Amino acid sequence: MVDEAQNRLRTLLTIDDIVKDISLLLESKDVIDNTYFIFTSDHGYHMGQHQLGSCKRQPYDTDIRIPFLIRGPNIRGNQIISSLVGIPDIAPTLLDLVGINLSNLTMDGKSFKPLMLSSNSQSKTITNSLSLTNQQDVLSDVITSTLTWRDSYLIEYIATEEDPKGGSGSGHYTDNGNNTFRGLRVMNDEYDLAYFEFTDPYDDW
Repeated sequence: MVDEAQNRLRTLLTIDDIVKDISLLLESKDVIDNTYFIFTSDHGYHMGQHQLGSCKRQPYDTDIRIPFLIRGPNIRGNQIISSLVGIPDIAPTLLDLVGINLSNLTMDGKSFKPLMLSSNSQSKTITNSLSLTNQQDVLSDVITSTLTWRDSYLIEYIATEEDPKGGSGSGHYTDNGNNTFRGLRVMNDEYDLAYFEFTDPYDDW
């Protein structure tokens, strides 16, 4: 396990080289200050956490969270935003960052650009909002207004032993059929919790 973890870290040396080459190229073209860099990944594998197998299939933070780092124009450096964002929020955020009007678009996520550009994102009042509408009405006055953002997030996982909806499921790791769950992650000024129920995908979904 130690050797496997070390080898995985060694593979990142190549990524370091790629990032360096891209940065030098953008600097040579004098556009690096007008470029957004985004670092993210899939969920990866366990490296001994919770004494589980390598594939991540449980409702632990180590399984359901992924890294996401971004730098670029007007984004304040050295800040950590603890608000609940998810993969569906990335696309509208990128469109918002390059100036595309989101008001006429129907998207599953919503832009978290206001969270990144606000000078005091962490101190904003995060109120209960599951609405996935656009945030154009907030952007114009984000620094002085109270920013509304979701404080709960639905998380679901269907075991891949067999697809209850009739699909083949080929190409996936097999899993125990009863390892199917739904849950709610809640994070606000009062609560930081997760509630999950394991369920039967055939009877309940």
